[in-house]
Amino acid sequence: MVNPNESMKSTSRLTILSSVLMFLLSFPATRAAESIYPDSVIPRGRASDAPNWELGTIFRADLPGKITQVRVFSLAEESGDHQVRIWRNADNTVIAGPIKWTFGGEEAWITLDILDVAIQPDQDYTIAISTTADGWYPANGSYFLSAGNNGQNLVYPKAAGVFSATAGMRPTDSFNNAAYLRDIVFETDLSGTVMRVKGNNFGVPDGSTTSSAANGTDVGGKGVNSGTREQVLTIQNLGQTALQLTGSPPVAISGAQAAEFVVSSQPSASVPGGGSATFTV
Repeated sequence: MVNPNESMKSTSRLTILSSVLMFLLSFPATRAAESIYPDSVIPRGRASDAPNWELGTIFRADLPGKITQVRVFSLAEESGDHQVRIWRNADNTVIAGPIKWTFGGEEAWITLDILDVAIQPDQDYTIAISTTADGWYPANGSYFLSAGNNGQNLVYPKAAGVFSATAGMRPTDSFNNAAYLRDIVFETDLSGTVMRVKGNNFGVPDGSTTSSAANGTDVGGKGVNSGTREQVLTIQNLGQTALQLTGSPPVAISGAQAAEFVVSSQPSASVPGGGSATFTV
């Protein structure tokens, strides 16, 4: 069941279209593995000044899915037992771990199978893998100078490489925008309905109340007595199951200035898997 609610705001001019799209969706099982770092990334530096520290990477997924493995670049100098934890940042909750992982003595990306961990889109998580008492770790300075993505469905913020000097504490500090080559293996879940809304081919985050000219949720200036301005938004179903828009109407307008807006073209009531539908405000 899907019930998009469009919250429209304006002042003396018709300036802001603020979209709040609320969906109740079903997200079953998955495919296609991906990671934050490409295999071509190797350590540009190494140090031994972090005994029993937590080193991590902040990330989020664009789509629902699950983490099936964790990855790290192992150094020849390090050895012993490390601890693996995955944190949900919003409520500081450990959703996986601690898991003991003994590695070192080789120079390579290595992986560890874990029990599958489901994660939700558009939420920040941190993969943290501790150092041992010897404190060895790889560090690629300036790797996270700006926010970016892996070219698929994982994104990361500026300064995504983080550390904590306290064992078992979620790492949140950053130095020199470094990366510590802590990673996950993620599989998207497209077996159900996976709904996304776009304007001008840019995504509108689910539940967002922040307007943007880039994605069409800020429609720009228009005098309330001098004509109209239209904005087309697209509903995509990235999943494999047909998406039913069961609201009546499928897209509704609410808010203090709702009377200044109208949905002039409603989307189709059913959006097939892999398909899309548009509506015009």
